[in-house]
Amino acid sequence: MSSSPTAPPYGQQPPPGYGYGYPPPQQGPRTHAIVALVISIVLALSCYITPGGIAGAIMSGIALGQVDTHPDKARNLLKWTWISIGINVALVVLGFGVIIALGVSGNLD
Repeated sequence: MSSSPTAPPYGQQPPPGYGYGYPPPQQGPRTHAIVALVISIVLALSCYITPGGIAGAIMSGIALGQVDTHPDKARNLLKWTWISIGINVALVVLGFGVIIALGVSGNLD
């Protein structure tokens, strides 16, 4: 019995060029740092989320500078960047919700 012409016999190494090729590129901390930096700058320039945007811009900028030398520290900074952005966005949504509730109840008349 002969084996398939594309696969080597059992236990032998495949010839060069055999296999599935290179895996697709993964999004690393550099990509996440750039995205967080852009979002933080946009939020810092807005009127409502300035403190979270400034803090996020500082942390993501530091993380972007440390991606190559300290990737674990960069990931940790990025985690806290997203947390600070999320907290500030949640506070803005809560604030608008309170204003809407006060307006509907007639307390702003």
